[in-house]
Amino acid sequence: MAAKRRKAPTPPHTLQRLWQQYGTWVTTAVTVVLAVVLVGMLFQRHRERELRKGEAELLAVRVGDPGAAMVLKRLALEYGDTKLGPRIQLKHAQALLRSGDLDEAEGQFARLLQDEAIRPLERVQAHLGLAYVAQEKGHLEEARRRFERVEEDGLYASEARRMLELIDSTAEEKVPEEPAPDASGGTSAPE
Repeated sequence: MAAKRRKAPTPPHTLQRLWQQYGTWVTTAVTVVLAVVLVGMLFQRHRERELRKGEAELLAVRVGDPGAAMVLKRLALEYGDTKLGPRIQLKHAQALLRSGDLDEAEGQFARLLQDEAIRPLERVQAHLGLAYVAQEKGHLEEARRRFERVEEDGLYASEARRMLELIDSTAEEKVPEEPAPDASGGTSAPE
């Protein structure tokens, strides 16, 4: 059997020659990698700080306050592509609804429902908002369908039931009364 040969150790002058030949390149590469990692970490920290600032602003805005729609529109432009985007869009649509801008509110709620990334709570709130828009526009059948859908989801079931009862009572009030028979046995037409 042949004895295993040991690899001869690399002479120090070979390592020195390699370092002289490639040392600058290795140092530069390590420096660039460290700089990229550091810049990435700083950017991430900045982005998280900005999100916390946006979240604080969002919490400070009350939907019914004058000017809330404008503040929320600015926040939507600034944070629309972040995880805060759907929450801001929902609050903006609610502010538009409360201010009476029904068409714009309806568009905002509809766009929110097209976003696949929204949470279930936001989805139900958007359906609820569309139900209120339909009710305000006088489209009671559409409002009824939307409130029934919200009721099925369960999150806002009591509010949806209350609104369905209101729609029913409103519909009963609007049913025209049959004209009373007159003395000749026919019905008198209203004048």
